[in-house]
Amino acid sequence: MPTTEEWAWFEEKREGFEVLYHGKFLLIKGRTLIGVYDHQDDVHREAALRYGAAGCLIRFIGENKGPTVTPPWVIAPACAAPTSATI
Repeated sequence: MPTTEEWAWFEEKREGFEVLYHGKFLLIKGRTLIGVYDHQDDVHREAALRYGAAGCLIRFIGENKGPTVTPPWVIAPACAAPTSATI
């Protein structure tokens, strides 16, 4: 589950992320952008490898693609992946 710190940091940086990472998935831990990914499966795989069941934040930057869904191969959801925001 994402922390309030992660959500707050994302909101602080949202405008810059919109410019730099449109159409990408972001992996955020604490107040750090861990990675930028083209595909949802890739960001979930990396989150599972790095954090296991610990919390982090995954966000899609761009047009709303609907909810991001944890792929079935992720045994323990690594990060909460809320519905994509239209940004």
